[in-house]
Amino acid sequence: MQNDSARVTACVRQTDAGRILCLSDGRTDVRAALDFGIRVTHLSLCGMENLMYRQPDDRSDGVTTKQGWRLYGGHRFWLAPESADSYFPDNAPIRYTLLPDGAALHQEPDPWLGVRKSLELHFDPDGHVRVRHIAENCADTPRACALWGINTLAGGEAEIAFSRAPGSGFNPDRVLSLWGETSLGDRRLSFAPARICASFIPGVEDYFKLGAWSRDGQMCVRNLGQQLTIRFGAETGLSYPDRGCNAELFLSAHFMELETLGPTVTLQPGARTSHEEVWALSVL
Repeated sequence: MQNDSARVTACVRQTDAGRILCLSDGRTDVRAALDFGIRVTHLSLCGMENLMYRQPDDRSDGVTTKQGWRLYGGHRFWLAPESADSYFPDNAPIRYTLLPDGAALHQEPDPWLGVRKSLELHFDPDGHVRVRHIAENCADTPRACALWGINTLAGGEAEIAFSRAPGSGFNPDRVLSLWGETSLGDRRLSFAPARICASFIPGVEDYFKLGAWSRDGQMCVRNLGQQLTIRFGAETGLSYPDRGCNAELFLSAHFMELETLGPTVTLQPGARTSHEEVWALSVL
């Protein structure tokens, strides 16, 4: 298959993980699962290794629930704040439509949240990939939520931009949120003047999740000879979840997650909202 734009190609392949939609502009390869999800299971420069984590078939990393949800790996689309309803078992096939510059993935309405999710992948002329998360309230009542993009990565060195607000004077101007037993003394964590830095160390089990307000709207990870820079919104004057975070970082013994969040909105029945990430890949 080929999209209307000759610079983006698309095909469906049968793999040991099921049907995969493969997209490429000749510079960047993006692949998404069709037999479950929404999950973008592969992201890399053409000819290079996949930056996304893949959950072992035996699920030996333990990231599953009794109700049947499993991690799978890759990029997924959730709603904040996190709750038990976040873990709806998204194991059913999804639909896709080709776009002139990419493709859109469509999930059936999530009966636990009452929301229909779609994910659009746009290959921009500058070589970047725009990832547009779209949520529609299918319930009969309003829902307050923030759209949440989660990139489950196969390790690496990560940074979240954490610069000061100009002219802040004597007032605090940066937000940091910690979950659970997270320690600022964790050996995987360090700080630079305008960055939060973290390293994935395989096998380290200590719980670690951190959130921040990134006024620059940028984070990155370096791994496998590539750098992935993720850009996202940072709109002042709006309410963000998790005590004001638009960027979050989770470390486990098996993978790393870089997460972006949009502002909290109240979706009326039938209403839609969206949140974008921009993925920029380069060679180290």
